[in-house]
Amino acid sequence: MLAELATRGLDPLDTVVVLTEQVVDRVRHDPVVRGGTRLLNDAAVTVRHGAAHYQFAEQSVAARLRDAAAAGALRDGIDVAVLARQIATLMAGHNLICERSDTLDELPARVTAMWDTLLPLITTEDWLVTHRTRT
Repeated sequence: MLAELATRGLDPLDTVVVLTEQVVDRVRHDPVVRGGTRLLNDAAVTVRHGAAHYQFAEQSVAARLRDAAAAGALRDGIDVAVLARQIATLMAGHNLICERSDTLDELPARVTAMWDTLLPLITTEDWLVTHRTRT
């Protein structure tokens, strides 16, 4: 997904938003991804293997957030590492809640609401205005 997104010419923060949307789509429609996600939360999976997945997610998001900060898209004072962790945690949490409550069809709306809440808090006004005209 990251390689494909790199070819689309999105700014770094839009890349993070679209990435989460693609993750949601794959979790909902790709049985291999859905099974892999379920395994991550299985007690039989070692902590090391589960941690590697979530660390990769945080690091991937953090890299794009650092680029977004350098491009002036994030508000001053945003701790990119903390924000990346929060995004990964929110995504995992929404997925787990939807999976456990058999409401996976609600996952896209949950992630949209997540971004509707986060973006005004973390982005510059200029970026937010431009983002809203693109979506």
